[in-house]
Amino acid sequence: MDVLKLVGCALLGVVAAFVGVVAAPDPVSAPWLGILLGVAIVAVGSMLSGELRGGHGQVLYTLVVFVCTVWLLGFTPSDDMLTLPAELAKDSTVDAWPLIVLVAALVPAYIADTHGEQNIDAMNADEVETRQV
Repeated sequence: MDVLKLVGCALLGVVAAFVGVVAAPDPVSAPWLGILLGVAIVAVGSMLSGELRGGHGQVLYTLVVFVCTVWLLGFTPSDDMLTLPAELAKDSTVDAWPLIVLVAALVPAYIADTHGEQNIDAMNADEVETRQV
């Protein structure tokens, strides 16, 4: 069952990479909207993979999303790395989307790791108090 969950995290990473690559290049002529939509898709996938399989699922998801994004943008048939729109980057030619994807996938994992332990400790403390009463 754990192997199936890991495969599910990997497949989720592939789907998120495809959808993120399509959503990020500004589908509605609003510079920030496409990037925010792509980031939201990747971040939600990261949270879901963390719920499916925990830390291992999030690591696998992050690797798959990053590798698929670089592959989709950097190699044929597209062979064009997505750059930030000129309004956002002030004529920067930084290949930003793969780095944004990496950060968007890692931030939910970090938040779940730091705040998740605090929530579990608080729930365990509440459970101990109710047993003592």
